[in-house]
Amino acid sequence: MSINITINLIGAKQLKDRNEVFMGTKLLEAGLKRGALYLKTQSAIYPPKPPQSTYNRKGAAGGLASGWQIDGEVKDLTVILRNNIPYAQWVQGEKQVWFHKRTGWRNVPTILEDNKERVAELVLDTLRRR
Repeated sequence: MSINITINLIGAKQLKDRNEVFMGTKLLEAGLKRGALYLKTQSAIYPPKPPQSTYNRKGAAGGLASGWQIDGEVKDLTVILRNNIPYAQWVQGEKQVWFHKRTGWRNVPTILEDNKERVAELVLDTLRRR
């Protein structure tokens, strides 16, 4: 399961008209990585453990939270946040099993929808810091 974050520079012409120049793509790449790091922290949040559960969660010590990784390079204005834990797709992916949804696990589409504005703010804030 992977999450792709892409930025469509809809306002690129207006930015040029205002003489705002990106320092190559390095600043934009830094903003994308900043947004991905934020999504990584949001994706690693566990819901409260159900009272009847006897399962011991591993969290960042080898559990689902430890699987969230950001690919090192930004390619074509895309950064990839990925979780390679084998069961991640059933807990947080688009193939989420009903009982994980019922116990409060947010799936990837929900995480993206809930955080898209904040990610955009982080990218734009990085661009303004030049």
